[in-house]
Amino acid sequence: MKFVHGSNRIHRMHGSHRLHRLCRLHRHLIILSAALFIIILMTGCQNTGWQKTSPKWYENNPVVAHALGTTGEEPYNSLEGFEYSLSKGHKVFECDFAMTSDDELVLCHSFDESGQEGIDDDHIPTKEQFMNTPLEGKYTPLSLDDMLRLLKEHEDIYLVTDFKSDDSTESLRQAGIFTDAVKALDKNLFNRIIIQFYQEEELAGFKKLGDFGGYIFTLYKTDFDGEVDKFRDYAAFCKENDVDVIVMKKGLWRKALAPIAMEYGIRVYPHTVYTRWQYERMIRTDADGAYCDNVSRDEVNTLKEVSNHWYDKYDGFSYAKDADEALSLYQNGEKAVYLDDVLYEPTAEAVGYVLAEDKDAYFAYPFDEDSCRIMAQKIYEIYGESDGNEILSRTVVFTKKRGIINHELSTYMFWCDVVFVYDELGDLHDFKTALKDVQEKGFSTLMVDEDRYTEEYSQLAQKYDLHIYENSWHVQFGQ
Repeated sequence: MKFVHGSNRIHRMHGSHRLHRLCRLHRHLIILSAALFIIILMTGCQNTGWQKTSPKWYENNPVVAHALGTTGEEPYNSLEGFEYSLSKGHKVFECDFAMTSDDELVLCHSFDESGQEGIDDDHIPTKEQFMNTPLEGKYTPLSLDDMLRLLKEHEDIYLVTDFKSDDSTESLRQAGIFTDAVKALDKNLFNRIIIQFYQEEELAGFKKLGDFGGYIFTLYKTDFDGEVDKFRDYAAFCKENDVDVIVMKKGLWRKALAPIAMEYGIRVYPHTVYTRWQYERMIRTDADGAYCDNVSRDEVNTLKEVSNHWYDKYDGFSYAKDADEALSLYQNGEKAVYLDDVLYEPTAEAVGYVLAEDKDAYFAYPFDEDSCRIMAQKIYEIYGESDGNEILSRTVVFTKKRGIINHELSTYMFWCDVVFVYDELGDLHDFKTALKDVQEKGFSTLMVDEDRYTEEYSQLAQKYDLHIYENSWHVQFGQ
């Protein structure tokens, strides 16, 4: 009995010990299972894209600083242009890369356009020559290493590449040199580098070089000319290959393409925008943003506040032969006045005062480079940048010259509206060609002589998102 009792006691003790061991084992299994679950979850998330990631570059950046940006004075791809854009709040910087004669990458759109003494496409410099020759005689050139150091220094910016070669093999070779430089400096930079490519067959080669932060398919070297079917094909290609953004010439973007982009989850950034109206047209037709030279992130928000145009409020402008008559018209209740005279500083100051006092007032004048500069400089001098932009948004330039919007004038003309005066001889086909051209150049409005104003002209203008007005003044509108 004792033995049995002892045996029972020993058995009970053994059972208690085994239960304790089982509890410990159960706890360990729970911990191990939890750990395995977390590992599997994290692995699964990485494979399926569920992990919590930082926002994509385009989610909070409706503007890409084209060629690092510029005020219109310093050249593209310069240190000063980058610093200006950085001060204006830009976070996404596109830059051009060109190859020197000793096989080094430097920031340059074209050696012909760099403004460097003794350097052009027929006299390609070494890296040392390029770096020691100021752009336009006074601005700072940048090498690949310089740009990567700036990217590393500013941890919240993104770099968009543009390898300047018409040959895909050469572009990939340049991209290989670029990638080696990134690896040598800091592999973490890959997350903030966005690769632009120009032909579908290039993408696979770029993807082999590294795990970049994104890709942009730029269509300007393809056969795309605004066709809906072709855009759908390109959007489908992007979706299939994890490309989030398409870039195209601003004149090819139209609202009919927006539903296709949305269907395939593609963002569209037309390029390059030089005027307020061009940018507004992009946003109004449901583009996600644009490549711009000199508009800041804050100014993008300002654009929404000053988007009302004279043609939304008034049928046209009252004509004044000189400054005194223009001011008299304002004083007598006119809201939109056209002054057919060269704009001098005293006139700019007086008109600026009218526009500052009356938020419904508009002022128009014929295009002249000096006039545009005088008007802008005087307004900024008196009212500062923010209020000056609002005032200049209510100035309108009339011209017969299609090519007035350019790099040098963009800083003075960004905020003003532009009316193209069409008085060319030709049929509707010629008129259609002119419409496509002036839309690309950044005009918002056409004025056609009264004896040629027809319903057909009006319908064509509306198709190209342009307003059309009858010209009965018979005066010369600029050069």
